[in-house]
Amino acid sequence: MATCDAPGQSCRPAATPASPGNRQNHAFHEADGLTGALLASVMAAMEHATAIKQELSNTELSPADIPSFKEAWNRIEPFALTFDGFKYWGSVEKCAEVAHEKRMATLTELRTCLFYEARKWKQAGKTPDMVSLRYIRALVYAIREKVNAGQVR
Repeated sequence: MATCDAPGQSCRPAATPASPGNRQNHAFHEADGLTGALLASVMAAMEHATAIKQELSNTELSPADIPSFKEAWNRIEPFALTFDGFKYWGSVEKCAEVAHEKRMATLTELRTCLFYEARKWKQAGKTPDMVSLRYIRALVYAIREKVNAGQVR
């Protein structure tokens, strides 16, 4: 049965005593609350991931910022994007030139190569194949070595 305030206004269901259907409805609302908590947790994780993607200059980079070279791609990619090779080199073309030549003498060149790999695979909508992943891991390893040695140029 419904209760209406006045003709032409909205009606609401009348309160009913506790019944199996009401308990089920209550359980559904509790589950909905859990869904809300899960959603909040996912949103917090996304904000954390976004924070990770903020740019880090070579001088700001510490070993704690660098994932292990053994990590999966989904852990390496956010680190790769903490450097913007396009912005650093002034153009996509110059960044691509450094990456294609596989210049690895400096930390900046290593980060450029890693950034370019991340952008390339992101653009393709795929994860790196095994050969590329070996190269990417070697870049991460070399980046860590440069940072540990204080070679931040």
